[in-house]
Amino acid sequence: MIYIISKFNIEQGGIQLNDKVKGKFNQTKGSIKMKIGDLTDNNKLKSEGMVDKVVGKTQEISGNIKESINDVKKKLKK
Repeated sequence: MIYIISKFNIEQGGIQLNDKVKGKFNQTKGSIKMKIGDLTDNNKLKSEGMVDKVVGKTQEISGNIKESINDVKKKLKK
């Protein structure tokens, strides 16, 4: 899977997609942890899941911002 993400990132032209992919992955991981924590009544696992979701959302937003900045740079060069 790492190879697929790296290859996809290279084909799309930059680290922004990588940040987005990492963000989505962490959000999904967080959701899973929260569900398992809820099912097993494990508050620590639920908390870890919440943190993973926040980290993932932050990564995704960071990737979007970087992508927007690069788009503006490309337009300014034209």
